Amino acid sequence: MARTNRTLRNFLLRNPRGPVGRDLTARAIRVTNRSKVLCPVDKGRLRSGQTYTDPRPVAQGLMVQVGSNIVYSLAVHEGSGSIYAPRSWRQAHARGHVIPPRRFLTNALAAGRG
Repeated sequence: MARTNRTLRNFLLRNPRGPVGRDLTARAIRVTNRSKVLCPVDKGRLRSGQTYTDPRPVAQGLMVQVGSNIVYSLAVHEGSGSIYAPRSWRQAHARGHVIPPRRFLTNALAAGRG
């Protein structure tokens, strides 16, 4: 019968300072940096608003969040046809002036796999 060291297992897999937590932090930094490169503006609030959270325990293990704290970030990411776009963008979209989605955050997720 094999015995498990639950304290060690929890440190390895569920502690933000453990190896899994450090790896998640490194991946979140890479995704955040890549999203800043892919952001559709050269500089400004949208680019500087790309952030990540420190790892925190959840029921399945650890979790980090990568995203933006800018209100219009989701509208830029999804384009004028989305429900998140401002009303003026949706009206322009209905008249044929389409603002295409610029999926800078979704496309940056590949940087976290490496």
